[in-house]
Amino acid sequence: MKLNGQFYRQGTTKKGNVRFNAVARTEYTIQVIAPGFERVAKNIDVQDRGTAEMKIAIQMQPTADGDDAATAERIAALPFKAQKELGKALAALRASEPVKARSHLDAVYRSAPNHPEVNYYLGVYSSQMNDWMQAKSYWTKTVDVDPKHLLALLSLGQALLRENKVNEALPYLNRAVEVEPASWRAHAISAEAYLRQGSTEEAVGQAERALELGREQAASVKESWRRPWQGVERRIGLSLFCKNT
Repeated sequence: MKLNGQFYRQGTTKKGNVRFNAVARTEYTIQVIAPGFERVAKNIDVQDRGTAEMKIAIQMQPTADGDDAATAERIAALPFKAQKELGKALAALRASEPVKARSHLDAVYRSAPNHPEVNYYLGVYSSQMNDWMQAKSYWTKTVDVDPKHLLALLSLGQALLRENKVNEALPYLNRAVEVEPASWRAHAISAEAYLRQGSTEEAVGQAERALELGREQAASVKESWRRPWQGVERRIGLSLFCKNT
């Protein structure tokens, strides 16, 4: 049995179900990865289950624009305990409960102060607390560490647009489009910036591209939900992490 967040078991399924037999009685984290869906991690405790069978249901959500494989890889590079703390912070931020997120973010920051995702989400926390100066500071640090961090580039661009600093926002938004040309959100925000600048032709071009990409992605998500487990290419990977003996 491997400890400290190492893989304990793995499984792959095309029908949405996988079975782990003869699992030791301890605490685990189940991690689910599927193309087109957000990575999900769920903590379970089987110390008091005896020999009984335990069924775990996990709800998958379509991947948000920009929340891509690179983001998942950066988070996976964190130590296991830091991943768990960041997961709790993200749950609180998604529920618009920044006060609950703060202690978890602080814990992750102590162990990885220069990690791009940690600084990015500290920026999200600061923005939810309406501290935009601090938010921009964290996002700037994020792109200093990772110049291709899409969400930080977009967040900086939007924050500067919020202050009507169009000329300062556009370089970040242009970089976002270069980093991820298929991001409808990057094109949409760029269109708004060009429109405010008075560059009508550029604004129309960006807006048309955003609409085109948005329709493609909406159709893709709709198809994913209509036939979530069909097709040879849609394979779901499940990993079981052991926390302790």
